[in-house]
Amino acid sequence: RADANWTIEFLSNGYRALTGCSPAELIGQPGTRHMELIHPDDRLPEWDAVRNAITERRQYQVEYRLRTADGQEKWIWEQGVGLFSDQGELEAIEGFSTDITARKQAEAALRRMYAELEERVKERTATLHATNSRLHQEIEERRRTLDALRDSEARYRALIDSSPDSVAVLDLAGKIIFASHQAAAQHGVDRPEDLVGTEALDWIAAEDRARFQANVRRLLDEGILRDTQYQVVRQGGKTFAAEISSAVIRDAAGNPAALMGVYRDITERKRSEEKLRREQRALRRMVMAGDHERRLLTYELHDGAAQQLMAAMLQLQAVQRSARGQPESDATGYREVMDTLRQASAELRMVMSRLRTPVLDKFGLPEAIEDIAAQLREQRGAPDIDYQHAVQFRRLEATLENSLFRIAQEALTNACRHSRSDKVRVRLMQAEN
Repeated sequence: RADANWTIEFLSNGYRALTGCSPAELIGQPGTRHMELIHPDDRLPEWDAVRNAITERRQYQVEYRLRTADGQEKWIWEQGVGLFSDQGELEAIEGFSTDITARKQAEAALRRMYAELEERVKERTATLHATNSRLHQEIEERRRTLDALRDSEARYRALIDSSPDSVAVLDLAGKIIFASHQAAAQHGVDRPEDLVGTEALDWIAAEDRARFQANVRRLLDEGILRDTQYQVVRQGGKTFAAEISSAVIRDAAGNPAALMGVYRDITERKRSEEKLRREQRALRRMVMAGDHERRLLTYELHDGAAQQLMAAMLQLQAVQRSARGQPESDATGYREVMDTLRQASAELRMVMSRLRTPVLDKFGLPEAIEDIAAQLREQRGAPDIDYQHAVQFRRLEATLENSLFRIAQEALTNACRHSRSDKVRVRLMQAEN
């Protein structure tokens, strides 16, 4: 709960397996009880990531180390989201955590293997240059190296199959000579062998194939390409967004022998990025609209209430100069001043109501539009305003609700002021969600 202590409201039974702690003992306790289990070096980064995501109203995803009740250290992957009230107040944080220790260990082992393999290639290259005269010894050493490489390849394949990312290896002609199980799953085929022997280009969407071929040529020149995005094809013709990092595999002489790509499905990430871009554009428009509305408010106060109040002051001065000996005139002038002041007060109240109507906060959009329509109907010479709504929602997110209200308010005001029409029709409709 988003209270002073971040009180733990619920833990599933899986929490015991994850941490060694009883969920029942922590429910109702401050959130610091869980934070104490997090590795000291990871506590602040983990909390910063959660807090930033909650502030931006998006999901958070964090990885951190955790020390269980019996002293084990685990890697945890956690995803969650803030829960907000209709008024936009943070009420709680809800999330899911899982043990990714095996994956982290596999990644570390893979990195060590890569480093060891690269070091062996460097050492072997130096040895080849230094021992040309020792051909027989070199052959024997090469045989031992090949045996070691076979063992390394077996470990490498095991690590690849346990990786959440897809891995594919191509020959220099562009055919797939190796594919991981994850690659088979992402492309929708039954076995990795179903990909072997096919053209890699066939698994790239038509609109990205020319760019893919150009990047293969770049890869051969540069050796490594990171985070290249394509539309990748599944069996059956559907596509998904993928991010690929690729590298050239070289033989002992340093010549390109094959191409390896590691890629993942980033469809959800792309959707999140597009949603964020839409929200940023909407926010920019809202800021501009707010600034425009403030300017309009300034103009209305200046040309309306301020002018009325100035007229009232001038009339008061005139009344003061002519008051002596003219009681009837004084009374008439006083009434005129009071009428002017009342008109100014009413106009100021209307402007303040336009600035932020309490009906919108309390009852929602349909009632708020009815309220502004009712206010406009009361004005002198106002047209007949016919307002109907057919919506299923009770309340909307505050920003959307306010934006829709401003659109309706501005359109109604302009129609009443400038259209010279006897009737104004307003319809609030809802299509699906």
